[in-house]
Amino acid sequence: TVTDHGDGSYTATYTPLETGPDQLAITLGGVAIGGSPYSSNVVAGPPSAAQTTATVPPGTAGAVTTITVQARDSLGNNRTSSSGPLGIVVSGANAGAVVAIADNGNGTYTVGYTPTVAGADNIAITLGGLAIGGSPYSSQVSPGQAAGLVVTGMPATVTAGVPASITVTANDLYGNAATGFVGTVGFTSTDGAATLPANYTFQAGDAGTHTFTGGVTLRTAGTRSVTATAGALVGSQSVAVDPAAAATLTAGGLPDPFTAGTSASLVVTAFDPFGNVATGYTGTVTFAATDPAATLPAGFTFQAGDAGSHTFVGGVTLRTIGSRSVTVTDATVGTLSGSQTVSVIAGSISATNSTVVANPGTIVAGTGSSTITVTARDASNNPVAGAPVVLLASGAGNTLSQPAATDPTGVTTGTLSSITSGLKTVSATIDGTPITQTATVDVTPGSATTLAVSGIPNPAGAGVPVNVTVVARDTHGNVDIGYAGTITFTSTDGGATLPAPFTFQPADAGTHTFAGGVTLVTAGSQTVTVSDGSLVGGQTVTVQPATAPASFLVSGIPDPIAAGSAADVTVTVRDAFGNVVTGYTGSITFSSTDGTATLPGAYTFQPADAGTHTFTGAVILRTAGGQGVSASDGTISGSQTVTV
Repeated sequence: TVTDHGDGSYTATYTPLETGPDQLAITLGGVAIGGSPYSSNVVAGPPSAAQTTATVPPGTAGAVTTITVQARDSLGNNRTSSSGPLGIVVSGANAGAVVAIADNGNGTYTVGYTPTVAGADNIAITLGGLAIGGSPYSSQVSPGQAAGLVVTGMPATVTAGVPASITVTANDLYGNAATGFVGTVGFTSTDGAATLPANYTFQAGDAGTHTFTGGVTLRTAGTRSVTATAGALVGSQSVAVDPAAAATLTAGGLPDPFTAGTSASLVVTAFDPFGNVATGYTGTVTFAATDPAATLPAGFTFQAGDAGSHTFVGGVTLRTIGSRSVTVTDATVGTLSGSQTVSVIAGSISATNSTVVANPGTIVAGTGSSTITVTARDASNNPVAGAPVVLLASGAGNTLSQPAATDPTGVTTGTLSSITSGLKTVSATIDGTPITQTATVDVTPGSATTLAVSGIPNPAGAGVPVNVTVVARDTHGNVDIGYAGTITFTSTDGGATLPAPFTFQPADAGTHTFAGGVTLVTAGSQTVTVSDGSLVGGQTVTVQPATAPASFLVSGIPDPIAAGSAADVTVTVRDAFGNVVTGYTGSITFSSTDGTATLPGAYTFQPADAGTHTFTGAVILRTAGGQGVSASDGTISGSQTVTV
């Protein structure tokens, strides 16, 4: 549209409908004006909610669904710049899903959300607060790949032996049925007696779920599970299995063998056909036995609290030996019964009627033996066959051969020998029962084979009288109480004082102590020996020197010695018996008959000297002739004389 204003100016207007470059050719009087044609770039108008559209694809559970929004103006031209706030609201299967919006700055938006629930979603989209064209959009969300199996369908409680249906569903990670699952499922159960469906390969028509009608029969009472497995996919269902109705009765609990005359408990249990305790059994039972002298429980009606099993405490007493049976029968229907057979043996051992006898009653240690006869009897004095017997003997050094079990007459034997003398008491335990009666065996010592010397203290002090004891012993160390030999004493200590020869008397009973009979005087290891001409014994002890010093031994100066030469001198402290007094710590001084002599200075003995000290090069004698060097502590003294 062109308007001539009559003053040489014109106004021209046009309304472009599409974006893009326009070429404007202008003529005046048919002649193109300068610069013609002119260029004009047309851009999109303001965004229009009505013309704006979105592309919404179908989704998959767990995968990002990407929505693209294209903003347009009212004429349908695509916007090429940002177009204002975009709003997204998801409703339907994944209502409230988290949405991420990216404004691409060129009039387009990229929207992402991750659905987790299979089904239809409604996507409401607004631009600038107004619903865009086509909103709300629909998106069908498909389930993901199978990630696990879910086993359902069995009732919480089933009865043993009754078939039940089971349903297996393959689910994706989000619990949606994986409708495309076509794996093969196998079954296992914690009930080893269960009947389970055969392996099954899912078909497309199953849509991820298959029901195995009546496919599971559980038979073992308790909490049991059925597990379905397809490769790495596993699922299970646990149910409580109740026992079926009672099909049989059992009787048990009686000890076998059964001791005649004792009472024992009997357990009666009702079982279903699958070996489960029939906990609902409430029948009435009666009892019978092949032992005419038996005591049995009275008739009994099971109560709900018995849960199919009842113990008749101490209810059965059998008295007739041999193989005996106790039978329980359902008195109501007469078809359920059970029994237990046991071997009835003789009564308990009597501690007072059983006997222990030793023959002979006296043996020699190490050479003889006594036969021990044990007779087992019950309270009625009847022999008890097959009873295990254990013998015990008092004292040490015994060899006791244990007998076998008693023979049919109730008798068995063992033997006792011993290497230690004394009175041995033999007792017996028969089948665990200690017998009141005991037997005695007097074990006498053998002839002496050695003389034992003891009693001298170790260490012993030089010059101190001490006791010594001599014992005559046989090969096994027993004292020969009848020993009557004559003994004499000797010692490695030539200065020792020893007892005089001695003849053992009956009152000594093989042992004699010589009070203060030994005095040893020579320090060091010394032995006191005793002998009767054939038997020898001894004791070795360490003799310590007396604690009191008695003299000094001065030595070490050469004899003869040249006048004016230096010499060593040694001082040794000795007790009255000539032993070195190793603990001496006195102080000594030196003197000499040579008035010109050079001598050691005063000296105090140290513990390390152990009673002896050498003074190196400390003595010089100068006067020719016989000269003496003396040491003294004021109480004792000693000297050495040499020729100068």
